[in-house]
Amino acid sequence: MNQEGKLVFEVRPSAGVEQTQPIRGVLDLSGVGEVVGLEIINLRDIGGKELLRGCDLGVVEGTPEWRCAYDPEADAFALSVKGARSLDQRAVPCLLVKDRGGHLLRIEAQVES
Repeated sequence: MNQEGKLVFEVRPSAGVEQTQPIRGVLDLSGVGEVVGLEIINLRDIGGKELLRGCDLGVVEGTPEWRCAYDPEADAFALSVKGARSLDQRAVPCLLVKDRGGHLLRIEAQVES
């Protein structure tokens, strides 16, 4: 979902105390500059070994165009928010939001600068 200049990917609802961790990501852009995806390399290495435990990655509920994947060998996360092809990329600040146990709640990417 988009919120105030951010691309927000919610994995599970918050259950109280949250921890945040700033990271860098790469926005995938269409030929006209529309955001079509987000990539984060070294996600688990940066976020911790518990980060993706219990995550059900694939089609994102409530958003049929959104799909996500994680490659454990490359430690690479990819979120596709449109069926369009990426023709450009831009590095952006992101925020990992985790619960007390270090499990991923959501990823926020700064879309507008």
